[in-house]
Amino acid sequence: MELVDQEIEKLLPTFRAAIHCELLNEEEVKDIVMKRKKAEGKLIKREAELRDFIDFVHMDTMIIKLITMRRHKTQYKEKLAEIEYPIVERLNRLLKRAHRLWPQDMNLWQTHINLLAKWNKRTQLSKLYEEFVAMHPHNVHGWLQSARFQVERNGSIEQARKILLRAEMQLPKEPLIWDQLFRVELINAAQLRKRLEVLGGKLPEENESDKDLSMGAAAMKIAELAKKKFPENPRLILKC
Repeated sequence: MELVDQEIEKLLPTFRAAIHCELLNEEEVKDIVMKRKKAEGKLIKREAELRDFIDFVHMDTMIIKLITMRRHKTQYKEKLAEIEYPIVERLNRLLKRAHRLWPQDMNLWQTHINLLAKWNKRTQLSKLYEEFVAMHPHNVHGWLQSARFQVERNGSIEQARKILLRAEMQLPKEPLIWDQLFRVELINAAQLRKRLEVLGGKLPEENESDKDLSMGAAAMKIAELAKKKFPENPRLILKC
């Protein structure tokens, strides 16, 4: 029970802060702590059960939802780092352990990804994607999701490109990887054009577009290579 008490102690400042900010009351916290002790006790069993992990994640998710509702009602926006973030970090550690026990459970991975994405934990989410593709190198959707994350949340075209090239090595016959790479290069071209416009630079003439990334030269090259590699694959929707 010492481990259970340690985990409870770690979150007591969080619950005290929630009481102080009137996001939870003392009776609610007493009930939460009592339920957490039982839930934490189940997690330290030698033969852990998936159901116990799922129930714990649900329990903490509902606590966060309750706090969020109270924040919305009172328009109180302070102390996220003291209240919600420690709960999210506990769930992050818990789900990491769950992945080691049940690495093939895709629902657990997606739950973890959704949690970190919702709370904008970009560094942790980037590492989680790396763990996922390392453990499931033949899951194409994992690679695609990781690449989209780098573009949409991290703003890193270069990292997305590297991820997709690694994916292509693992899945050389998968056209969706080339499709995504094409789209990444299109986004890169659009960003380069905007940058040139902001800097007051001139865009290249139409006959020089094959030499200039800002006009989509890299995307067009990817499209050409992909069409040669998959000449009759209807899943590959690249248009030159």
